[in-house]
Amino acid sequence: MMPFAESARLIHLVAGLVVCAGFAAPADTALAQSGGGTWRDHIGVNVQSAEPVGGANELLVRLPAMTDHTLPNATMPKLLVAETGSFFANATARVLIGADDRLVNCKTEKATIRRGTGYAQQPEAPLALDVCALLGTMAHFHHAAGVDGRPVASVAQVSVYFSHTDAPPLYVVAGPPSRTSGHVLSETGGWADSPHWGNLPYPIVIAAPDWSLALTDRRNLPETALVGVKLKLTAKNGFGSIESCKVVLASGDARLDAVTCKALTSTSYTEYQGRAYNQTYDESDAYPVLVRWHGESADMTAPARPTVPHMSKDVPLIAADKPGGAPPALQAIPMRISLDSDGRATGCTVMQSSGDDGWDAAGCRIALQRARFTPPRDCFGGLAKGLYEAVADWVAMTIHPAH
Repeated sequence: MMPFAESARLIHLVAGLVVCAGFAAPADTALAQSGGGTWRDHIGVNVQSAEPVGGANELLVRLPAMTDHTLPNATMPKLLVAETGSFFANATARVLIGADDRLVNCKTEKATIRRGTGYAQQPEAPLALDVCALLGTMAHFHHAAGVDGRPVASVAQVSVYFSHTDAPPLYVVAGPPSRTSGHVLSETGGWADSPHWGNLPYPIVIAAPDWSLALTDRRNLPETALVGVKLKLTAKNGFGSIESCKVVLASGDARLDAVTCKALTSTSYTEYQGRAYNQTYDESDAYPVLVRWHGESADMTAPARPTVPHMSKDVPLIAADKPGGAPPALQAIPMRISLDSDGRATGCTVMQSSGDDGWDAAGCRIALQRARFTPPRDCFGGLAKGLYEAVADWVAMTIHPAH
């Protein structure tokens, strides 16, 4: 088997791009339940992220994909067959998918099981599930495509979901609740003021610290000042604490900046029903808070809403832009374009393949070359990286906004 490229770097998709709904196998196996009703088994697979074997400098305009996200003929691993109650399990593996669609190599990374309802319990220690054998015999992949339209070998992170429940779940939940940071912009431009698990909002409540206790030097304080911070949250046994604090918007007074973080890292937070989920939120989930100082006192508030990026104008397509070969059935190809903090397009991913490598790549390649954007701004007013959804429309012969 071919080894993984040591220098390759994962190009992670944002959490919102991975949709778990619909990955339960339609051909469910119904088992008799002693108390009446039925138990149903579900197995599904999803490609979560990918990297080109050639290194990070090579762009993937289409990620590798499963030709079928369900494995109707797959059977549960022996470890899970032994379970007698309901459970949700998830395992991830790094797989090398060749330019010829073959699965060349596979290595299991981690696995968790959530027994019972799947909502009240936390993931247990990782368990070794033999998912590579399942992927090697049951899964069928479609290769990634480069910006030049050629097939590309790539390393992908693949998740396999298992569940055994008395009713088909709407979402296959495995592991901690997926969340969107408070006060952030969703991919469709909507405003999210709280974390989410599925579609249910669970607002974070940060206990107000004693600002005056943290403020020891009160000489020549400004009459008013603003400090914008991002907080890293962590929880254990249902108790939430502020693990770290980073000043993003400085007040101009180093004392107030330091005191703001000192006070906030000494307080706690709660989520659903006065508790906090047992997990640590990473840098991408940092929770933004704006602290307004009035002399020796302060209060917390949500920052301003971030702004979304905009494409300055539609990009016209000309006949010479068309790839060779017959046009595909799908001629309006949706794309997601990555922008840096200057509004430059740095990456592009086809969200629904036309089925043709050349046509998929053409729209992305032209968008990277010709499209111009106004950059988004974060909740503290600073320039930020962003995502923009556009469509390469080969009927109207233009690249235009998706929404």
